[in-house]
Order: sequence, then C-alpha cells, then structure tokens
Amino acid sequence: MVGGFAKVFFSLAYRAFLPSVVDDADLLGANVRLQGAESAAQVGGPGLAGLLASAFGPVSGVLVDALSFGFSALCLGFLRADEPPPRPRTRLRTEIAEGMRIVARDSYLRVLVLSGGVANLALNGFYAVSVVFLVDDLGQGPVAVGLVLALGEVGGVLGATLVSRVARRTGTAWGFLWCEALVVPAMLLGPLAQPGWGLTLFVLAGAGIAAGVVGSNVLGATFRQRYCPRHLYGRISASSSMVNYGTIPLGALVGGALGQAAGVRVAMFAMVGVQLASLGVLLLGPLRRERDFPQAELAKSPSQH
Repeated sequence: MVGGFAKVFFSLAYRAFLPSVVDDADLLGANVRLQGAESAAQVGGPGLAGLLASAFGPVSGVLVDALSFGFSALCLGFLRADEPPPRPRTRLRTEIAEGMRIVARDSYLRVLVLSGGVANLALNGFYAVSVVFLVDDLGQGPVAVGLVLALGEVGGVLGATLVSRVARRTGTAWGFLWCEALVVPAMLLGPLAQPGWGLTLFVLAGAGIAAGVVGSNVLGATFRQRYCPRHLYGRISASSSMVNYGTIPLGALVGGALGQAAGVRVAMFAMVGVQLASLGVLLLGPLRRERDFPQAELAKSPSQH
C-alpha cells in the first residue's frame, strides 16, 4: 500500500518535472525513452526476480528491488533544472478544485480524462480475470502464465520505439487515436485464445494492448506537457489522475464480478465493449478533426474563451 501511494506521487511529479529538464522540442523523445525503459523493466524485471529467488531465495529479489529504488533516488538527487518559482501556498482543496475546473472547461483535457477513465476500467477488468482464464480455461501452469504475460509486455517496448515514426506520418492527434484504436482488436484476441497453439492469440493480445497503451501514453503525456502552463501542470495532472486512477479498482471489481457470474470469457468480451466505448468518447471530441494536438498553451487556447 505504501509503495502504491509513493508511486502515484512519483508518477505525477516526474511528468511535471520533465519539461524543466528538456526543451519542448525534445519532450516527445524524452517520453519515448522513459516509457521504453519502463516497458523494458516490466519485461525483464519479473524474470530477473525469478532468477534471483531461485538462486538466493525470495528475500534477495525484494532486497535488490529496494536497492534499485535507492539508486534511482540517488540519481535523481544529482539532477539540476530550471523549475518555475513556487506559487503562493493555497489550500489543497482549492488547488484540486482549480485543476478540476480547468479540466472540465477545456475540450481537449476533458475528453482525454473521460476516455482514460473508461479505458482504465476496461483494461483492469480485462486483466483482473486474465490469470484465471490462462489457468482454468487454457490449462497453463505458473511458469507458462508468467512467460505469456512477459511476452505480451514486449509490445510496450515496440510501441515506445515506433510511436515517434507513427506521429510523423499521421500527426500527433491522429497517431494518438490510432494507438487507442489498436487496443480494441488486440483485446478481442484475448478471449479467442485456446489451449495449445491458440495461446499465441493471447500473447498477441497482450503485445497489441501494451503497444497501443504505451504509444498513446507517450503522445498524451507530451501533449499535456506542452499544452498546460508549467505552474498549473501538477494540479491539472493530479485532478485528471483522480478520475483515471479511480476507475482502476472499479474495473477489477467489475471484471471479477462478471467473471464469477457469467464466466471469464464473457467478462473479457464485455471489457472489449467498454474499451470500444472509450474510443467512442475520443471520437466525439475535437481530436478527430485535427491532425496534430494543438501547440498553443492552455491559457491561450480558444477553448478557454
């Protein structure tokens, strides 16, 4: 619980800090590297932990993990950047209200938050029953389940590698929509998987989901960092995360309840429908009419008038 609490704060802080470290023109490349490194760690981390646990016992994996966070904190301590001066302190409740108000009034931020909340509900409902599906329906053991999930995460590395090229060809806004659209058919492959060679469909599903999610995360984060004034980015991001993160446990609850009541395949198909609704929310917004995300800062955006 403490680790999850710290992760939320860290995720919000490092995205707000990144524009102080790199120029606007380099933000896309910086986000690609960060997301690529995170995806690579998700692929290699579980395997490394398994090797350490097998060789030196399970405590060794936890110890190395803790040391890695300490090393990360040490590296961050050496960073020096030109951050904007702190604003006068106000009540936390006031800052949250200000962030929510900005998000609600801006057509771009509003549609991204609503779509992200629905997508998180779908994805977490899907993955809440995935392990049960792999074990009970496809007859896979613990090692095979871990391998299948790790292979799926390779798609995240691929998505981070290719997203810049996609954005150059299609534009940043349409590239974002294409990444989000990729997730729907990828999810559909999951419940179609069968024992034996049919398990390949589940691996492809995981890879497609990871590629689409990482690609859209890179483009969406870069847009917000360029679009939101630096002194407001933290509260806008935190307010958005209240909606996005709030649907994560709800998605797991809904997915588990559906799996229990109607079966895990039915639950997974239902979550595909929810993901499709998330894409529909995006298409109802202004992004479908524009090739690229707006470059103007939020305070100067026409949507604020």
